[in-house]
Amino acid sequence: GGGGGGGGGGEGEAEEEEEEEPQGEMPSEKEPERDDSLAVFAGAKDGKALHSLSVHPKDPSIVACAGESDEIYITKDSKLVATLTGHTDTITLLEFSPDGTTLASGCMDNTVKLWDSEKWELLHNLQDLCGEIECLLWHSSSLMLVGGATDAQAVMWNVKKGTVAQYFVGHRAAVTCCNWAVDRKRLITASADGSVFVFNPKTAEAEVVFPTKDLSREQAGVTQLIDLSGNGDMWAAGCEDGSIHILSVAKGKVVAHLDNVHDQSIE
Repeated sequence: GGGGGGGGGGEGEAEEEEEEEPQGEMPSEKEPERDDSLAVFAGAKDGKALHSLSVHPKDPSIVACAGESDEIYITKDSKLVATLTGHTDTITLLEFSPDGTTLASGCMDNTVKLWDSEKWELLHNLQDLCGEIECLLWHSSSLMLVGGATDAQAVMWNVKKGTVAQYFVGHRAAVTCCNWAVDRKRLITASADGSVFVFNPKTAEAEVVFPTKDLSREQAGVTQLIDLSGNGDMWAAGCEDGSIHILSVAKGKVVAHLDNVHDQSIE
């Protein structure tokens, strides 16, 4: 009887144990303790969230921002000077070209739009990807733009013509990030399938492939890609499981694994 009572007490104590705090939840809204900003733009339609921002490379007083409202807001000295419309869903990416003449916008409506940054008029509506736009990357010449999407493809466009110059295929899930090697002769793409590809941008041939099994032990998606060496050889790939992996393009293999660096996705 005594033993049974003790067991019952144990069950009661177990039931009374506090539940763990949920992980990854957004903090509740609150007033900042201090505000050191020089100026504030708060003109998003209906107060909807802003998710993306790009600063003009030649005139840093010009800023483009966008988000859930389907609109792109162009500000100069924090004052609204233009509102660009045409997208039909949340705008996730904004990138000015290196020469500042063109603004590229990527959206969950599966399109990339190119805008003239003087007249703020639409130049091209690029509809060559069949998924939500995950990454945008300008070539240093400002003549080419690369985009990756959830349809597992990446595309390189001729910006002047608004036409496809190259398709890059091989990934089996969303293309989450991309980067140029320093000599611009290689395009490196990474995917939610956990793989990294090194493409020749002229031929679209995959010269080196780092398969999913060679990176994360959990086969987690790659979320970040950084050139470590400055010569296009050594790359760091961050993954959804918090691990980081060092890749050598010259050797064609992963040379180091940094596991359990973070508890959640590398961003």
